[in-house]
Parts: sequence; C-alpha cells; structure tokens
Amino acid sequence: MNETNEKNVVKISLSTFFLILAIIAIVVMAVYIFIEKTSHNNEIEGLETKISAKQNEIDGLQGKIDSISNTINSGKTANSENDTNNSEELKDTTNNIATSNNKEEKQNKTVIYEFQSADRAAAQGYPRILKVFELTENELEFEYNSGHNFDTSTIDRKIIGTARANAEQLYEFDEIIDNRQYKLIFEFNESKDTVTVYEYDNGNLMSEINLFR
Repeated sequence: MNETNEKNVVKISLSTFFLILAIIAIVVMAVYIFIEKTSHNNEIEGLETKISAKQNEIDGLQGKIDSISNTINSGKTANSENDTNNSEELKDTTNNIATSNNKEEKQNKTVIYEFQSADRAAAQGYPRILKVFELTENELEFEYNSGHNFDTSTIDRKIIGTARANAEQLYEFDEIIDNRQYKLIFEFNESKDTVTVYEYDNGNLMSEINLFR
C-alpha cells in the first residue's frame, strides 16, 4: 500500500514538473514572439520613415527637373521667337536688297522707249516721264516719275518695277505704301507711241495723264 502511494506521488510530481516546464516554455515563446513582433514593427516603421524620406527627395528632384525643363522650354520659345524675328528681318532685308538690285539692274538697262508729258507740270520742271526697258505681251519693265509721293508729300517720286498684262492688255503694277495700296495702270495705243497712265490710291483714281514718245 505504501509503495502504491509512493508511485502515485512520484507520478503527480512528474506531471507537475512537466506542466511547469510547459508553462515556462509557453511563457518564453510568448515573450519571444512579443519581442520579435515589436522588433519587426520597429523595423517596419523605420523602413516606412526611410521610404517617406526617399519619396520627399524624389519629389524635390522632380520639382528641380520640372523647373529646369520649364527654363529650357522657355529658352527654346524665346530662341524660336528670336529666330522668327531674325528670319523676318532677314527676309525683309533680302527683299529690300533684291528690290534695290532689281532697280539698279533696270536703271542700267537700255531704254527702248521714253514717254513724256506736255502738261503744265512738265513746264514747271516736274515732267511725267516713263522709261520703258522691256515691253512684251505679258509684262512691262519701266521707270516712272509719279506725281504722288506719300512719304514726303512732294509731287515727284520715281517708281521702278514690272507691270503685268491683264486680260484687257492693260499693264498693272501694285505696291503697298504706308498700308495704302498704290496702283499704276498703263494703257498703250496700238502703235505704242502714246500711253495713258492711271494712278490709284486704295482703289480711288488720283490722276490720269497721256504721255507721248
């Protein structure tokens, strides 16, 4: 009987011992899990902080890139405008040079016909003279002393150019002067020994004069 009791006591002691060990193991595992979780949470928070800082750096760099890009685009726009202005200035200069050269060429050409007026203006020293350098069915190369000068308000202005023949075989010459359309129309007779010259300002007839060879 005593041996049986002793065996029961031993069994109870071992059971209690293992139970205590199990409880200690559970507590240790719980503490370990808690510590690991806390450590992981801290690491995650640290990584999130670093990611946020990197994102701020990226945003700052993107802002600088956008600013530089806008500056470059503004420079390109300004350069484009300057190029356009320079192109227009060069075009105007080229046109002026071409016009000047064209006038010089016509002045150096041989005059095949010369028409003069016999009115009072000629007697006062302002003759209406038309010099013809070339006269074909399609065009007239000429130099004409006009009675109207919009720039200086005088009655003498030399016009050098090429007039084109229209359907009525009248030769027309147009140019823009101070935003005004100036037009000359030359009407030759059949034998080309007289010509009537019409001058228009914005479509209004300013003068009509007969010239003779």
